Amino acid sequence: MPRVMIFDRRAVRALLPTRNAIELMREVMSAVSAGRIDQQLRSVFPLSGAGDACYSLMPASAPDASCFGVKVISVFPQNFASGRQSHQGAFVLFEREHGTPISFVDAGELTAIRTAAASAGSDRRSGAS
Repeated sequence: MPRVMIFDRRAVRALLPTRNAIELMREVMSAVSAGRIDQQLRSVFPLSGAGDACYSLMPASAPDASCFGVKVISVFPQNFASGRQSHQGAFVLFEREHGTPISFVDAGELTAIRTAAASAGSDRRSGAS
């Protein structure tokens, strides 16, 4: 049975610099557009009594990949006032043969890097600087 690896915020930042993520996002967006990645629409669930807070599920897989995953994230916009991240959660990666979880990745940091990389990549494609 595979050992579960945990990547906290600091590890995500160290292992996935934004400059590397830009090219990865370009590849992933192309694969999604070409239909090589199965990605369901994001499911968003408001949290009653918690203001603008909500949580979301974002599953994805690729037929030729050895794993699949889902990002489970909470969004609490009011966290900025207390110096906390507004997006918190985990990306859970599973191996494809038996569906065993193999890693948990800090989704708040992953989301911040992905957002910056996707934005930077689209700026490069459009010729903006």
